[in-house]
Amino acid sequence: RQGYFTTNPDHRPPKHQKHLEWTPERIASWAVTKGPKTGELVRRIIESRRHLEQAYRSCLGIIRLADKFTSERVEAASARALRCNAISYTSVKSILDNPTAASLSFEERIALAVDRQWDLKENRALARRLHIARLKQQAAVEDIDFRERRCLDKGVILSICECNFVGSHSNIIINGPTGLGKTYIACAIGNRVCRRGFLVRYFGCGTLLSAAGSARGDGSYPAFLTRLERTDLLIIDDWGMYPLDAEAARDIFEILEDRAHRGSTLIVSQIPIENWYDIIAVPTIADAILDRLVHNAYRIALTGESMRRKLSPLTETND
Repeated sequence: RQGYFTTNPDHRPPKHQKHLEWTPERIASWAVTKGPKTGELVRRIIESRRHLEQAYRSCLGIIRLADKFTSERVEAASARALRCNAISYTSVKSILDNPTAASLSFEERIALAVDRQWDLKENRALARRLHIARLKQQAAVEDIDFRERRCLDKGVILSICECNFVGSHSNIIINGPTGLGKTYIACAIGNRVCRRGFLVRYFGCGTLLSAAGSARGDGSYPAFLTRLERTDLLIIDDWGMYPLDAEAARDIFEILEDRAHRGSTLIVSQIPIENWYDIIAVPTIADAILDRLVHNAYRIALTGESMRRKLSPLTETND
């Protein structure tokens, strides 16, 4: 009937047909012979399943454990599982297989197992987010050098790295002459945002426009916009390196328009903000782009001597 379990015994797999040889009474009677806690555990397994035969696999698994371990060990493992409300065959097997069971409580081992699974899951997810981000440099906020005289405010960077700006869909503009580490700072922020569980994508401005053009050509442009729309932080490096003609300006506008109030954008540029209007060919589109980027943005303006020059092994020599 609709909303109920119905079973045709002839349709069962062979392993399930063997379960017909067992009844709840027979399983419970066997469990009690191993000890009262084993009996209680089996009873609770049977009661916890919506359909009776769903409990058979766990119960028969515990029966097989009794063939491998002593009744005393199965009874002790069942008692521990009951204390922590871990009503399953897997929990009992974990207790019996753990060689350090005598030195750790069940709660401690469960906590360690959960932490280990969580770490594995988080590390896999982080590796995937970093792969998607394709950050240009392996950078970390902890490695940013705040001692260099380039007007880099440590308090501002640390505040940004709390990643609250992502939730509020605010933007970031990193501006200054070449060689001051703008890209490194942007990648460090992108790395931190990835570690906070958000989706990041990094593009050079030219690469982004090329990808948009290719997507238009093969018909995947709507899907391309959707991917960018679902990105929590879009990093655009080398902004203004080349003037934006009408087609490029339109592509940038559509990308930013789809992301408005949905995601944050980080712009890295050598061009002062007051000159951005001049590099966009269509004035009306320039107004729209700047309106979406500038007015709700954190601004990091760097000044000083190129760090590449300072770190260069070459030195000037006099003739």
